[in-house]
Amino acid sequence: MKDTDNLMSEHDDDVRKLMELAGPRAQPPEAVRERVHEAVLEAWEQAPIQAPEPKHRRNWLALAASVVLASTIGYLVLVELPVEAPGISGRVVFAIGEHSVRGSDAIAAPHLQEGAMLRTSDKGRLFIQLDEHTTLRLDYNTSITLKTSSEIWLHSGRLYADSQGGSQIRIETPFASVTDVGTQFEVAVNGDVLEVAVREGGVTVELLDNKTLTAIAQSGVGERLTILGSNDVQRDPLATTDPSWSWTHSAREAYNLDASNLYDFLTWVTRESGLVLRFENDAVRMASVRSTTCCGEVLTPSNAIIKDVLEASDYHALESQAHELIIGFRR
Repeated sequence: MKDTDNLMSEHDDDVRKLMELAGPRAQPPEAVRERVHEAVLEAWEQAPIQAPEPKHRRNWLALAASVVLASTIGYLVLVELPVEAPGISGRVVFAIGEHSVRGSDAIAAPHLQEGAMLRTSDKGRLFIQLDEHTTLRLDYNTSITLKTSSEIWLHSGRLYADSQGGSQIRIETPFASVTDVGTQFEVAVNGDVLEVAVREGGVTVELLDNKTLTAIAQSGVGERLTILGSNDVQRDPLATTDPSWSWTHSAREAYNLDASNLYDFLTWVTRESGLVLRFENDAVRMASVRSTTCCGEVLTPSNAIIKDVLEASDYHALESQAHELIIGFRR
């Protein structure tokens, strides 16, 4: 035992001598220390307000701690290791009123980086293009985080998603996860109440207790789910042309008739109005692609606008159900 103690003592002496010869450890440059400090603060500031609980929680404390640990172990590691830049998750196409964007470089504007947090004021609305086929519209007093171009965290307020064959998107809320099935739908978080309204296609809603609900739209009638807790679910029919959808019209730019043919205009106006577009036959459909429209811009789609455009053309609307617009040649 004595020999072991002597060996340990000699080892300690050797280590002590080496430390004395090495002298005090060099401190990292002030600029590096400031970057570390800013990184810690940024890690906390980027944590979304009321981040959703289901499945995708992130431990922001661990992230901040890892940055602090990097500064403790040695600043050379912090400097040398490459940092992967966040990808682009969308871009702002239209904005009205005031809004704020955090977590996305100003140089990247109007592009939005993954992790960007957006908030609209009580008079602000936004239109965001996620990919070629998928868009989001934010209502007044709405706060979201674009985790990726296909995963959005809705903290509060209301958003409208329109996915026309693009990537499947998932809306995470504090109460449930909402996934689309090629659709137009709305999700709103108001206090402890969650509302999900479907205008086209369908959605699945996965509650915190793993209970799954579905909502669909067909033949001009969609559904609205009002959810308070996992066991209190109210289901109501909602017409695809109901006035409650009209807020979305002021969350996008005006439609330019000058740069449009009749087919494109009819496709746009019916989708915005919640109508199903049909043609009397293929000849009418193909001819509408070659037909021009009136001049000017359309701010709000309406039956009156459709009538005015058709009257200036060789087409008219045939008798149909309330949720349809059937186009034929004028006799």
